[in-house]
Amino acid sequence: MALQIRRTIANGPPTGLAQGQLAVEMQGGRLWVGVPTSVDPSGRKLLGGQLPPGGAVGDTLEWDGDQWAVVSATPQPPSITSALTATAVIGTPFTYQIAATNIPTSYAANVPPPAGLSINTTTGFISGTPTGPVGPTSVTISASNAQGAGPSATLVITVNPAIPVVSAGTITGVAGTAIPPFQIVATNSPSSYGVNPALPPNLSLNTGTGQITGAAITAQNTTRTITASNVTGTSAGATLTINIAAPLLAPVVTAGQVLNATEGVAITTFQIQTTAGIPDSYAVTPALPANLNLNTGNGQITGTAQAGTAAGSPYTISVTATNPTGTSPAVNMTVAITAPSAGSPITSGVALRSKTASAADDW
Repeated sequence: MALQIRRTIANGPPTGLAQGQLAVEMQGGRLWVGVPTSVDPSGRKLLGGQLPPGGAVGDTLEWDGDQWAVVSATPQPPSITSALTATAVIGTPFTYQIAATNIPTSYAANVPPPAGLSINTTTGFISGTPTGPVGPTSVTISASNAQGAGPSATLVITVNPAIPVVSAGTITGVAGTAIPPFQIVATNSPSSYGVNPALPPNLSLNTGTGQITGAAITAQNTTRTITASNVTGTSAGATLTINIAAPLLAPVVTAGQVLNATEGVAITTFQIQTTAGIPDSYAVTPALPANLNLNTGNGQITGTAQAGTAAGSPYTISVTATNPTGTSPAVNMTVAITAPSAGSPITSGVALRSKTASAADDW
């Protein structure tokens, strides 16, 4: 016995059909059928009820002794059954298969997918390598067969950025002094940053912005591993080098220094001695005796004391040294100049004569 499905109702038998006329138990519900108004050897009209699995209006059903089964289905257009959300990553190959009922023969995307992706209208395969933009794109998809196009559905493809790439960097500073703010540099729109192990005491990372600030407490040379993350994932680690120098002290000029010189004789290079911080400039007051010269950059005194300068010896010279932290207190040094010993030639300031000595010579 077979019946033709003409229409269905959602709740119980239609008006005028007694519940006991014909009922078949099916999957927790009832299939209600009515008595035909005329003899119909091909089956009975289905007035209402729950359809058997896979049944649709227009199908022909057959009673197999246990339940009604579909024996001749009316062709229907396809309906989309695949998931309607998908995620892609810029620069990473992406695939999505449109799935639909009723044996589709073609597919369509009425709103194009994101840049870099395309649809195969024969297979329903969306593929490619997305190039952007980042964010969701709503794509209208549908499938068709000989009965026509089925209902469209909206597929949302969300394109995310690639995993960040972090650049190595170096922090340089002085213990006890705030470092210049250091920015971790990373590509692909990071949303958070990390460092491992923790930064030295008193240096801190803003995990939201990737900026490192603070004033390290102690001098040290060390490294850390920095990373950046976004919605796609976390970068490979990069090396952060941290070089913190000891505090720079103002220089102190060593007391009691004496520069000995002889008129007309070039002195051995004399280095002004200091302690504490390293100077980057030097100064003397008053000026050195004639023909002695100070290199104000390195604190070295060179030259040849001019003839006659011994008369004013010893000279008391006030010396200072300076670096970015400050200038030393002035300290006196002594410049002691002696006249050349008898018979010693004077090589500066006096013209020399030479002649073969004889009894007749008068110098």
